[in-house]
Amino acid sequence: MQTARHKYTDLRSLGLRVEMPGVTSHLLGWGVFEPKWWRNFKHTHSYFEVCFAYAGSGRYYADGEYLDIKENDLFVARPDVLHEIITADGSELGIYFWSFTLTLQQSDEGRQNELVDLFDAFSKSKSNISNRPETLSFLQAFTHELTSFPAGYPYDLQAIGQKLLLDTARAFSNVGAIQPPAPLLQDGQTALVGEIVRFLRDNFNRPLLLRNVAAQFHLSERHVNRVFKQATGESIMSYLKNLRIERAKELLLIEKMKIGEVAYAIGLEDVRYFSTLFRQHTGMSPTQFRINNGTSFES
Repeated sequence: MQTARHKYTDLRSLGLRVEMPGVTSHLLGWGVFEPKWWRNFKHTHSYFEVCFAYAGSGRYYADGEYLDIKENDLFVARPDVLHEIITADGSELGIYFWSFTLTLQQSDEGRQNELVDLFDAFSKSKSNISNRPETLSFLQAFTHELTSFPAGYPYDLQAIGQKLLLDTARAFSNVGAIQPPAPLLQDGQTALVGEIVRFLRDNFNRPLLLRNVAAQFHLSERHVNRVFKQATGESIMSYLKNLRIERAKELLLIEKMKIGEVAYAIGLEDVRYFSTLFRQHTGMSPTQFRINNGTSFES
């Protein structure tokens, strides 16, 4: 009977090609060795091979030296490097392994590409072993996802393949965190104002007070209103009123709704207040606005 680990070997049929900016990889092989004593003797590959020890211990020969490996260690064999794995005496070594090619393309005009830098550092690194206990849960989830054929299965392949390659490269290189691209850089206040705007747009059709907005973001009314006004030039409640009036205009023109229904649809239960507010903003009552199809005439 095939175990969950054995299903990992079924990934050989994927023939997965992973594309990232400046980086192309073919994932060639997938396999698992059950915990027991074994030795694979010295050999080389024309591609990268990465192993993860999920059980037991042993010794790993690479770059002319033997290194001790233990449970949760990730170890790599780079192209054309002579290597060997030997189970430790009295131990039962079990490993997952995967292999891949790696082609890097430098950016035009010498522009920096963080991905190329990362994988270049990985390929040149002298580090051969990295302790990565989190790898096991990823490989198990990976195997389940790609052997159970869930809905949307083909679209998972690129994302999961990229994740596996990136985690592998990070494990053996000293490349630190990169600077996020400009669109991701926001100060805290800008991000907060954006969230407030989204909240108002999502909830303007129900009764809202400033305290409701402040509570949503676990802030005081004074603080949240000050931040919003500094960024937009108007208070939260003023923004909310304008938002409601613009929606009321749309409903008055495109929907056969009573004035009271329009008021209720924008979060106002008092029809008189709605009519007064609408006139203040447009110079017309809701009924006049509808009759004139939204057109105002200069007296």
